[in-house]
Amino acid sequence: MKLRAIVPALLVLALLLTGCGAEEKRELPDFTSSEYLPGYDAYRMLSQSTAHPTWHVETDSGIIINELPYTYLSYYDETLGEAMPLCSKPDCLHNDRDCWAFKGSAGVPTVNYYDGKLYFWGNIFVPIGDHVYKIVDELYRSNLDGTERKALMSFDEDRSFLSGIAEFVTHRGRFYSIHWIPALDDEAAPYCTLEIRTAEITDREPVFETVFSKKSDYAYVNCHVLYQFCGTELYFFLPESLEEGAVSGELFVMDLMTRQCRAVASLSDVGTPQDMTVLDGQVYILCRSLSGGGEQVFRLEDGQFREVFSVPYLTAMLAEDRLVYIGPLQVSQKRFDMTVWDLEGEVVFQGPLPAGELIKNAPAEWERTPYKDPARIDVSFTGDYLYFSFSISTGRQGLSRYRLVDGQWQEELIYITSFTNNADLPAVP
Repeated sequence: MKLRAIVPALLVLALLLTGCGAEEKRELPDFTSSEYLPGYDAYRMLSQSTAHPTWHVETDSGIIINELPYTYLSYYDETLGEAMPLCSKPDCLHNDRDCWAFKGSAGVPTVNYYDGKLYFWGNIFVPIGDHVYKIVDELYRSNLDGTERKALMSFDEDRSFLSGIAEFVTHRGRFYSIHWIPALDDEAAPYCTLEIRTAEITDREPVFETVFSKKSDYAYVNCHVLYQFCGTELYFFLPESLEEGAVSGELFVMDLMTRQCRAVASLSDVGTPQDMTVLDGQVYILCRSLSGGGEQVFRLEDGQFREVFSVPYLTAMLAEDRLVYIGPLQVSQKRFDMTVWDLEGEVVFQGPLPAGELIKNAPAEWERTPYKDPARIDVSFTGDYLYFSFSISTGRQGLSRYRLVDGQWQEELIYITSFTNNADLPAVP
């Protein structure tokens, strides 16, 4: 990486973002609008799948990357075509805790872009003895170039706020945290509680209040909470029970202006819900079939969920107004096989997704067990582009971007990295 070129680029970015004088107070848009408000609404620009948190966000100045294992923030410069640490500190080698891009390995990997600022979780190591440290989790706000970082919240011994936290997002002037909390009482029947908390976004420490809380007999600790913010409403699905592989639950809608919540439909005796998308008030949920041989798309119609179509795959994803399946990586052919359906079940694309750049210098185990154990895959469509975000348990994380030209997808690798880094982290008790 060319540090001499990168640091000046970020310094120029810092000057453009901060200006020469005091920051002007911008007029906020109408938060009562039902329209999408770029830069103010929660979104998954590069991570549409609601089953996973956002590792990448697209801002006005470029793409911000939260690298695994969530140790550094990086910035993809569209002009240079390079990913670099989000740090403009002179002579920084980006390999220790003094780097402005360092954020630690906080268990809340979501990065949020809101009103020209970044909001993200990180942690610091506080010495409490000779070679002994404790971890302190903090909520940070910074400029898009990493400067002027400020800790808004800090948790030391009392880390109850982070208990079961599944998502942390910004939306229309407020923070929202979504928690799936397992019961701690060993004598009670196993259950979990879904909680939604919110606080106003200011330059001070946020004060959270719980606006939804309900127990569930669905006691699977690693449950992915399906949700989507749509203007002044929040849609979310609460799984309530699991019997012989069949999940039952309810879809809720919260009015974010009044914080009133109502159950709008039940989904009963289906396989595990995997994903959800809401388009103009129309709700679609993707579920794994009870037979285990594929997945089904359900649509909410007249207060009832009805099956629209099914596919013979187990790892499809809802991406905006499409369902996408990306097959195993064909290393020798340097490609994936991809199928895309509209939400009526019609195939709109079927063919190769090139992976030539992705597999350069790929580890040997990819040939032996090609892409069979992904930690995560996400696909989204943004304008003319398809974004493909992935991590693989062999130790690779990356982001590719594709554009359809004459019926063929053209690949652009934005970045790829291993999970390891050179940070000089202290031992933690």
